[in-house]
Amino acid sequence: MTRSIVRTLALLRSSLALAAFLFVIGATRAVTQRAVATADVNVRPTPSAATTPLRTLTVGDTVQVLSPVASHGYLRVRTEDDRTSGWVYRRYLELTDTASAAESVTVASTTNDAPADYHNCAVGGDPNPNGSEYQQVSALNELKNRYHAPNDAQVDSVVTLARMLERGDDTDRFDENHGAVIEGWVDRVRVGGIETVNCHARAAKYRDTHIEVSLNNGEGETRRVIVEVTPRWRAALASHGVDWSTHALQQLLTGKRVQFRGWLLFDREHVAQAENTNPGNASDWRATVWEIHPVTQIVVLGN
Repeated sequence: MTRSIVRTLALLRSSLALAAFLFVIGATRAVTQRAVATADVNVRPTPSAATTPLRTLTVGDTVQVLSPVASHGYLRVRTEDDRTSGWVYRRYLELTDTASAAESVTVASTTNDAPADYHNCAVGGDPNPNGSEYQQVSALNELKNRYHAPNDAQVDSVVTLARMLERGDDTDRFDENHGAVIEGWVDRVRVGGIETVNCHARAAKYRDTHIEVSLNNGEGETRRVIVEVTPRWRAALASHGVDWSTHALQQLLTGKRVQFRGWLLFDREHVAQAENTNPGNASDWRATVWEIHPVTQIVVLGN
């Protein structure tokens, strides 16, 4: 078989895999989340109590949630009866199903052994196949690139930001097979490094977004937990009209109190750079190796 034919077949396989990836995402777009008003509450044109209400919901009214990302404590909704679109304070809404628009994105399967490539990069990334830790790095990358969200049964309710920040060797503190929901203050949002997990991509849209979260606004680096948005989830949310680019998240999250939901991950590549596993090291830039990675849902709680 000639080299040109081999290359053509390889490109065809990659294209078909990507098409399957996009098709399954597109198929989930019909899945919507609804919520019920738990009190009389106003629908406003912007996420601010200073604006004139468009209308008022009464207890029991049902609305469609248009975005899984809250802004200043408000969710963007559409009323079921007169199709008014606006913002309602999240506290007075009870979600009627467990999957948000972000969490409804399920690609191909709920396992890590049948993934589609994304941007010509498989979930195992591109570690050196001749390297001594090739299998370990590939397995870690597959966890980082999970593209199904943890369901409620998989979320470990014991995990909190305070628990993640507890001092001491935390190597076996949590379980990577579980998800978690944490709340804290976002100190910094930045583009992640050039890594094997994303096949050494250089463009920001194909690299992770690092979000640094602490219990109190403005704490030092060694009192922060890292949560990460991956390129696969960024692309999935874009198909729902939600912008999870690093720039957008910097504008939306920095200096805010935010809730993150996603998978627990022990990023063993940073054991020597975390206070809990390498205490007192002058080059430590994080509290723990444990992360929420990938992030599958973001809710801004307020300033």
